[in-house]
Amino acid sequence: MAVWSSFASKFFVNPPSSLRDVASWIQSRPVIASQPRPPNATITKLILQASISAIWKERNSRIFSVASCSIPVIRKSIDRSLRDRLLSFPAPSSSAPFLLAVYFGCIPFV
Repeated sequence: MAVWSSFASKFFVNPPSSLRDVASWIQSRPVIASQPRPPNATITKLILQASISAIWKERNSRIFSVASCSIPVIRKSIDRSLRDRLLSFPAPSSSAPFLLAVYFGCIPFV
């Protein structure tokens, strides 16, 4: 959960610390069809998905090829994945920022 926390803490003051709490936290967010989803909600879901995917790949790598990466390397992989995915999202409206711009506003450029 250190990987998740390192990203989520940039968007929220007290992000949930366990996978179960994260799932409950995401499900508890109200979704109103007539209102646009807040950018942080979308980014948070993508952070969770990218973190789980990177950790799963690392797990498989350690089991099947006896190779491992450090946490900073995993974080960089997640960051790259998030940037690539967020680049494909259009701005919700002409006055709203792109999700990638919101992400860059919270995560320092490395």
